[in-house]
Amino acid sequence: MNSTLSRAYAVGRFVLQRALAIGAACVVLLLLFWVATTQPFVQPLAVVAQASDRAALERHVRALSQTFHPRSFDHKANLDSTADYIAGELAGLGFAVESQPFVVDGETFRRHGTGRIPVESITATTGRRDFLL
Repeated sequence: MNSTLSRAYAVGRFVLQRALAIGAACVVLLLLFWVATTQPFVQPLAVVAQASDRAALERHVRALSQTFHPRSFDHKANLDSTADYIAGELAGLGFAVESQPFVVDGETFRRHGTGRIPVESITATTGRRDFLL
C-alpha cells in the first residue's frame, strides 16, 4: 500500500509540475502578445507639420507635366531637363544629390538619388542625424 501511495504522490506531483509549467508558458505568451500589440514602452514620434506652399506645388506640377513633357526614352532632352530640375530642387532643400549614369541601348541616362539626407527635426525625436532614401 505504501508503494501505491508513493506512486500516486509522484504522479500527482508530475501532473502538478506540468500544469504549472503550461500555465507559466501561457502567462508568458499572453504577456508577449500584450507587449507586441499595445507597445506600452514606445513613445510616438513628434510630427512637425510644414505649411505647404501652394504656388510652389503648382510650379512643380506644371514644370513636370507641361514644361518637360513628354518624358520618354525617345525624348532624352526632356529626361535630362527633368533630372536637372529635380536635382536642383532637392539641392535647394539641402539634400546631397548624387547622379548615377546608366546605359540603355547605347544611350546614357541619369538617375538622381539623395544618398543621406540631414533632417534636424528627426534628430530631436530619434537621435539619428541622417537617413538613407
